[in-house]
Amino acid sequence: MRVRAVIAGLCGLVILAAATGCALAQDPARDFASDVRALMALQDAAARGDGKSAMLQKAMLLQIREAYGGTSSPVPASPRNSSAMLAYVLSGGHPGLVSSYIASSDIEPGTAGLLEGAVLFMTGKPGEASGKLKDLDHRGFFPADAGRIAFVKAMLLPDEDPAKSELLEFTIHAMPGTLVAESASRRLALVAANTGQPTQFFRHMDRYLRRFENSLYASEFMAAFVTLVVRQHGQSGSLQPDQVESLLNRLAQDRRRQTYLQIASSALKASKPSLVQFAARRAGRNPLRQVQRQAQSWLDLATGWKLATIVTASALLIFV
Repeated sequence: MRVRAVIAGLCGLVILAAATGCALAQDPARDFASDVRALMALQDAAARGDGKSAMLQKAMLLQIREAYGGTSSPVPASPRNSSAMLAYVLSGGHPGLVSSYIASSDIEPGTAGLLEGAVLFMTGKPGEASGKLKDLDHRGFFPADAGRIAFVKAMLLPDEDPAKSELLEFTIHAMPGTLVAESASRRLALVAANTGQPTQFFRHMDRYLRRFENSLYASEFMAAFVTLVVRQHGQSGSLQPDQVESLLNRLAQDRRRQTYLQIASSALKASKPSLVQFAARRAGRNPLRQVQRQAQSWLDLATGWKLATIVTASALLIFV
C-alpha cells in the first residue's frame, strides 16, 4: 500500500508539473515575474516543510527556462523583471536566460552589474562575483532584493569577517519566513560555531529551531549540529550540556531522541565518554522500553570505557 501511495503521489506531481508547463506556455496573462513569484512560493513552502515543493521547484525552473529562453518570447526590460531575474538565478535558474536578458534589454548599468555578479556567483566564480558586488549598497534596494544581495555578499566573505554575520542577519530580517532567510539562519549559526562564539551559536540555533524546525533542510542542518557538538566538546567556546538540552527540547520527541543517539554514536567514535553518558541519559528519558535499552547500552559503554574498543563495532551497528 505504501509503494502504491508513493507512485500515486509521484504521478500527481508529474501531472501538476505538466499542467504548470502548459499554463506557462499558453496563458497570455502570465508573465516572467509572476512565474518567478510562483517559484518563490514553492521554495518558501520547502522552508515550512512541504515535501512536494522540492520536486515542483525543479519542474517550475525547467518550465520557466523553456517558456522564456527562446528568442520568440524574450523577457522585456523593467525593474520588476530585473528583480525577478535576480531571484530566478539565485534560485538555481539557468544563467543563460539571465545573460540573454542583460544583453538584449535596455537596463541600467548598475542593474546589469548586479545580475552579472549573481550569475558569476552561481557559476562558481566568487572572485569575479565579488568584484561586481562588493561596493554595491544592498540597503538601497527593495527588501527582497536587498536580502538576496546581502546573502550573496555574505557568502563571498570568510567566516572570520564580522561583516558576514551582519549581512546574514540583515537577510533574515529583510525576508522573514522565506527559504532565503532559512538558509541565512543556518549559515549564521555555523559562522558562530566555527568562530568560537558559543553564546551566539546558541542564540542562532534557538531561533532557527523556533522558526524552521520543519524545514526540508533541517535534518541535514541538525546532522551538522551533531558534528559540531561532538567536535567541540570539552573545548573553550563549545556549547554546554544544558544548552544542548535546551535546544533539543524544541524538537519533537522522536527527532530529539534520534539526535541524542546520533550524538552518543559520534561521541563514542571520538572517544568522549562524558558526552556519550550525557546523550545516552537524555535519550533514555523517552518512555519507550526499546529506547531505554539503547540508551542504557551507551551508558554501559561509557562507564566501562576500557571495554569500548571491544564493543564499538557491534554497538555502532545497532545505532547508526
